[in-house]
Amino acid sequence: MHLHIGFYLASWGMFRGSSKLLTSGIKIFEDLSDLLLDKKGDGVIVQYESIKKFLDNKEISSTQTLITKIMLGVYSNIPAIDKFFNKTAKKYCIGINSYDDEKKVIEKINKIFQTKIENDITIENFIQKLPNENNLTKEKILDAIFFEIGKKI
Repeated sequence: MHLHIGFYLASWGMFRGSSKLLTSGIKIFEDLSDLLLDKKGDGVIVQYESIKKFLDNKEISSTQTLITKIMLGVYSNIPAIDKFFNKTAKKYCIGINSYDDEKKVIEKINKIFQTKIENDITIENFIQKLPNENNLTKEKILDAIFFEIGKKI
């Protein structure tokens, strides 16, 4: 699993610039894999806090983007809070600030799902009505929609 996480994060550009993640070596992904498997059954906030603590202990910048991309890729239980997602959220719903703690992030994501878009239909209701042959989570679908809209804003 550790190679999958490394390649997944690389595909999202998480190894850019001066990121310590880039120079950490394979061992960090082995340890991260163990943590992620250990936290699989835990709630979103516990998972978020555990990943943040792990990254901080490894002296890797534990940004919302990095943490939520890991969680989206492994658990599919939270959208990745990157610049494209947040552009859409800020324009149509509620923005998520980089200084928001994990509880505030989850609270804001829940508010996004409850945002009414048309004829009193919430974003969550809209997503539930979409064809979903691949059984994607509502968080993964929200991430894809907001990412694509954000690229165009």
